[in-house]
Amino acid sequence: MAGKKHVHKYHQVRVSNMLVWACAFPDCNHYMPKHMEDIVTGKSSFCWECEKQIVLGPINMHMMQPLCNDCMAGKATNEPEMSEKIRQFLAQSKEPLTKQ
Repeated sequence: MAGKKHVHKYHQVRVSNMLVWACAFPDCNHYMPKHMEDIVTGKSSFCWECEKQIVLGPINMHMMQPLCNDCMAGKATNEPEMSEKIRQFLAQSKEPLTKQ
């Protein structure tokens, strides 16, 4: 019997001594071996931070738990609101920097 159709919530897990892409939903046993990850590229998944539906690509597939672009930008500063603070600061600082 085929399983119910749904968008998988992919993450990388170690099975024996091999990494695989697996669905994290408890009622789904779908997985894809790491050496076949080109089949997973371009598939829909869910962001592990905000739960938004995303498309897996080469950047977020380097993570154990893929994130959307917005959440990756927040993680890059180690503080989600920091990127917004930086944008606000740069918007206020229109004057060029000069040496003194």
